[in-house]
Amino acid sequence: MKFFLQVLLALLLLSNTAVAADLPAVDITPTLNQQALDHSTLHVLIDPDKTATVTDLLVNKHREWHPAERNSFPYTTAAVWSQARLHNSSSQPVKLHLINDFVAHDEVNIYLIRGGTVSEQYQFGDTRPIRVTEILNRFANVHITLHGNETIEVLTRYASTTPISIKMKLLSEHNYSRLAIEDLTIWGVFIGVTLALVIYNVMMFVSLRNVAFLFYVLHSLANGYNTLTSSGHVYAFLSPLLPLAWLNLSYKITPSVAVILMSLFIITFFDLKHKIGWLYKLNLANIGLFSALLASLLYFYPSGQLLLHNKISSLLLPLALLFMLFSALVVAWHKLFAGRYFLIGAGIFFFTMLNYVLCFTGLVDFGSGVLYVLPTGMAAEAIFFAMALGQKIKRIEAERAENALLLDESNKFNSTSYLLAGILHQFKQPLIYLGTEVLKLRTQRYQSGQDDVHSEEILGHMESQISGMNDLVGNFYSFYSQQPQLGEFDLQHAIDTVLDMLASSLQAGKIKVIKDYQGQQLCADEKALKQILLILLENTVSVLQEKSPDAPTLWLTSSGEKQVTIEVRDNAGGIDPQALDKIFNIHYSRKQAQGLGIGLALARKLAETRLNGSLTVHNEPSGACFVLVFGSTY
Repeated sequence: MKFFLQVLLALLLLSNTAVAADLPAVDITPTLNQQALDHSTLHVLIDPDKTATVTDLLVNKHREWHPAERNSFPYTTAAVWSQARLHNSSSQPVKLHLINDFVAHDEVNIYLIRGGTVSEQYQFGDTRPIRVTEILNRFANVHITLHGNETIEVLTRYASTTPISIKMKLLSEHNYSRLAIEDLTIWGVFIGVTLALVIYNVMMFVSLRNVAFLFYVLHSLANGYNTLTSSGHVYAFLSPLLPLAWLNLSYKITPSVAVILMSLFIITFFDLKHKIGWLYKLNLANIGLFSALLASLLYFYPSGQLLLHNKISSLLLPLALLFMLFSALVVAWHKLFAGRYFLIGAGIFFFTMLNYVLCFTGLVDFGSGVLYVLPTGMAAEAIFFAMALGQKIKRIEAERAENALLLDESNKFNSTSYLLAGILHQFKQPLIYLGTEVLKLRTQRYQSGQDDVHSEEILGHMESQISGMNDLVGNFYSFYSQQPQLGEFDLQHAIDTVLDMLASSLQAGKIKVIKDYQGQQLCADEKALKQILLILLENTVSVLQEKSPDAPTLWLTSSGEKQVTIEVRDNAGGIDPQALDKIFNIHYSRKQAQGLGIGLALARKLAETRLNGSLTVHNEPSGACFVLVFGSTY
């Protein structure tokens, strides 16, 4: 029995020796420039309960080493060990840099084994303090000296709530220096471009007071912080200053914050609430979704269930990227201003982040070329978004200049209104005198007993004309009066008053007016409403006279009670689709023969400022349709 146990023990020892002998040694020579350590040269061990230590492995307490079949291990609660053997086949010492991806992992331990014992050990991870000299890009940097004909083993332990990558790289001193210069150049350019654009857009926000610039600045800062955290620079330079727990938590927060701020930027930059309502609601839903993801950290982080949170994030972030690209495509399809620049920037951002997500989740192996796509793509995306913001600046400046001109014209209009109001008041005096004289004649004829039918007809006609002129002057006087008239009035009477002002023009143009409105009491600025209707109707009459369609017709309709909608339509063939966005611009006239292009711009301004409503236009099969919407407090 004793002999049998001795034989069995010897077989087990031989078996252990065979496993160790199966590990291929990587041949190192003084001429080596670069050598990858991946699944072809590594053995791995899975430690489900995370109890294995380096001492246990050295005394062969664990025999589960097996050749690695892949470089990446998706989300796992187990610790993963990797084993590599390096052999210097020359008699000269060789100095190398072992580069190991660590930032995506919570803990990484690297042990150098010489003569069966641990000669050096290093600890990395996003919950551990590190020195600047021990990190390059997102990689741990371990300096190794292999003496002549020496063999060492490298044991690495990974524990992470994110996918694990066991791929490592050996670099010569020369290649390491070149990689350091490349890293400094590429990431320096990224930081420089980001900071320059952030400073510029902060100045634009302070100057223009447009919230879209603020959301873009905050998005750039959150995105830049997340990118620099992914690259390891944040941990390298801020870990001595800030608590590691804060840095670790901030890395989980910033992706969701960046998505939320991007949706807010899209909403405010393109004014989606008024331009594309359904896309506005989708962006609000996207904001709500990622706000809920942020709030979930209040549960996942204290309970230590970050693995589940990271899995949810890895599913939602690609969807957020797709949604951003979809929003850009919709904006470009609707030909909103700067939509093309935004689409190019969003496309670059999408493919850049997709590349990062694929690498981060272990679906694609990391490489220096792949990794540098991240800062390069981010810088390019920032540049194209800045170009879109440049278009926004031009638009805001044009609107300011237009508003200033419109204000000037409005002031002139008000001054003229005061003058006309005075003139119209003077017209009332002779009309009153004429009315009095007609009344005297009628009284004299009655007292003298004259009964001339023809004279009576003339006097009646004179009274009718004087009364009509008196009413017309009264209407114009009320129209041009600058005193506020916010109060109750009858909508039908207001519209009919404006139509009476244009009666001669309508009759001269043989324009048929189809009315579809009823009397209803409103509480609003009657004077502003009449001004707007007069501008719209005068514009419509002029276009109908100019284009002379068969049976020129004007439709006037109203609907609603608390929210009143008035439509003015014609059958003049409509407005050129390319001019629909310009029709309310100052000095843009719909009429070819004449017109200063002030009326419609003033009408929209009155609708927004005096009625707290809106004035829009669209084409219908027969012609143009102006829609005035305003509220009534009656």
